[in-house]
Amino acid sequence: MVAEYTAAIKKIKEACVLHKVNASWTTVRYDDNTFVYLFPIAGLSALDKGVLADLQTKMGNEAFSNLWPDINKCVDSHNTIIVTRLPELSYLNPVEGDNFVDLLFLTAIPGKEMEMEAVFR
Repeated sequence: MVAEYTAAIKKIKEACVLHKVNASWTTVRYDDNTFVYLFPIAGLSALDKGVLADLQTKMGNEAFSNLWPDINKCVDSHNTIIVTRLPELSYLNPVEGDNFVDLLFLTAIPGKEMEMEAVFR
């Protein structure tokens, strides 16, 4: 179902281009065909309206809703998480044309975030 899923996801990108929506994201595909989409947001308040709200407004609720059935039939489950990128600790300066990057996600014990960050400084 990976081919069906990627075809369905490409429809979202095509809709963004067609409707001139300024949306950008990074797609990560793991070896087990788990997909992760990283959307930059200005702050948590951006989540109140959704990262694709501009697309939904420009194309209309019905057309926007029609993007999801093909995706939903390919997905077992999904999660939403907030990730903070610390540019000063990142080695991610991709070489132009390079489409492969190793990502490491660290989850701190609540209340121990500063201690974990200190380890990497």
